[in-house]
Amino acid sequence: MFSEEQASFISDKTGLSDLGPLVGCVKQCGFDGAAYVAANADLQEAGLDPSSAFFHLLAHGVDEQRHVPGDTLPEGLPALAALAIPDQAYARRLFRTLFFGQLENPRTAARLWQSIDGVLIEAIRRMGGVPYFIIGDSHSNHYRRHSSIGDVWLAPLPMLCHGGSAVRLTGDDAGTPHGSRILRWARTAAYLPSEFDVPIILNFGGIDADFFWMWRRLRKRAYRFSIGEFDAWARESVAQYGVFLDTLGSILDRKMLWISSVFPTALGDAEWAEQFVHAYQGTPERDRQLATELQKLEIPDLSGRTKLRALYNSHLRRMCDDKGLDFVDAFSPFLGGDGLPDSRYLALPGDFHLNQEASEEPLVHLIWQHVCTDSACRLPSQAATAG
Repeated sequence: MFSEEQASFISDKTGLSDLGPLVGCVKQCGFDGAAYVAANADLQEAGLDPSSAFFHLLAHGVDEQRHVPGDTLPEGLPALAALAIPDQAYARRLFRTLFFGQLENPRTAARLWQSIDGVLIEAIRRMGGVPYFIIGDSHSNHYRRHSSIGDVWLAPLPMLCHGGSAVRLTGDDAGTPHGSRILRWARTAAYLPSEFDVPIILNFGGIDADFFWMWRRLRKRAYRFSIGEFDAWARESVAQYGVFLDTLGSILDRKMLWISSVFPTALGDAEWAEQFVHAYQGTPERDRQLATELQKLEIPDLSGRTKLRALYNSHLRRMCDDKGLDFVDAFSPFLGGDGLPDSRYLALPGDFHLNQEASEEPLVHLIWQHVCTDSACRLPSQAATAG
């Protein structure tokens, strides 16, 4: 696989005299030379031969933080974590690189929902990672970040609930059984060899505070806007969310639950109706009917929709205070001095989420602040509070 010169280079880099176990672990993680080259455009343009890709990964790709497509998480990672690589800084970088490659595998999402994998959690921690679960609607993807402080790095474990509504987590209908699915997953903690101690960020309510509420108004033909009706709806949504959290908190340690606020609206007034139709799209005829109905609906402008989300968050914070749950303010960091969403964070064309790239810094700060505690991360206090 490697020439004598290449093997010597990797041995010097890793401190390993026998490269066989390392090669075996990386292969078990699902490394494929052709996929590696295809995933890195500059390597493809440079004409890197897939047969040389394995050497490139171990010699250069790890330090360059290359994208490495892999098998379903966590295939091969526990074995890699157990491998005695003398250069542990290198071992951590390699593990992290392969972890994020596997996280991108479409099959990984289903694997994460099967059960809480204690072996994976321990492997992540052994290699300097800070594991945390993310459970929520599509907006929860904002908590899926790559960040490190020295050799310590964030290891997000995202469990997306497409179209997940806070009000529907209890008494799920057949179309959105997210609540029951989360509870089934949580109950697998009973089979862990030690107490479950991984932070969970829950991010629900963004759909309730915007599209879902508007959809309900359309179905009831409540075309006139009423702040009182929204307030009643927000209270209902948060109350049902609280019932679900009571059940979840009876299964898992409540101290591990972090309840995220809803994010500010990311859509300007001109884009809102278009994205609403897209979210509820069906046949062309149905879409035209929906667009016609929307023209009758009194829709608050950007300022009004921002105030509605602030109101929803106030009920959410109060519920968390009443139940002794930790609340994460992911709303105010994205507002400008005028109280409106800072234009930097507004959605890119064709999207209705905050700009992922622009929101990197405040979100990374929030994650380190909330998930990296001594008990959850098992890290020295100075590392836990850095950043």
